[in-house]
Amino acid sequence: MKRLLPLFLLLALCSFGLTAQNADTGSIEGIEPLYTTNQMGDKYIKISISPTFPLCFFNQKNDISMYVGGLFGLGFHIFLTDNFSVGGDAGFGFNITIGSNVFNYIPIIATATWQFQYKQWEFPLTAGIGFAWELYNGYLYWPGLILEAQAGAQYRIDSNWAAGGELTYMFMPQFNQDPAKTKAGHFIDVTLLARYYF
Repeated sequence: MKRLLPLFLLLALCSFGLTAQNADTGSIEGIEPLYTTNQMGDKYIKISISPTFPLCFFNQKNDISMYVGGLFGLGFHIFLTDNFSVGGDAGFGFNITIGSNVFNYIPIIATATWQFQYKQWEFPLTAGIGFAWELYNGYLYWPGLILEAQAGAQYRIDSNWAAGGELTYMFMPQFNQDPAKTKAGHFIDVTLLARYYF
């Protein structure tokens, strides 16, 4: 009996240490804690640069042709759920025409983004609508309508930073009372971007 008492105390102390170790992990046995990368209320700033490829920019005479241009952008977005965010983007874009004139535009776009995630990869799908100041050959058109559709992939480097790319289709019509001056621009942007989450 005297030998069983120390053995019993030793087993009790060992089992107490094991239960204390489980308590330190903060998990209940059989249930793992769930951590999500993005949560409701999280915000991010998006910085982007892209070449802009004009698919076509034409009027009824189809006499305006453009070279590849560029677009620089900055945006602010907030998550309403773990996967859905809304926000706005602003930027400065340009394209040079065959006649060496420059088409400049300053877009301001409201966006809605649905974002899928696989491990550290994020796949945002975005739709946007907005307006722009458009300047071409001394002619200012405002407000110009802009419609956007984006699909992207980015790698989440850590809890604050992600980097990746997006493919954007942009539609920019210019409506005028004179049908000969009505134009429609179709562009594709291949975007490199960084996101800062906070």
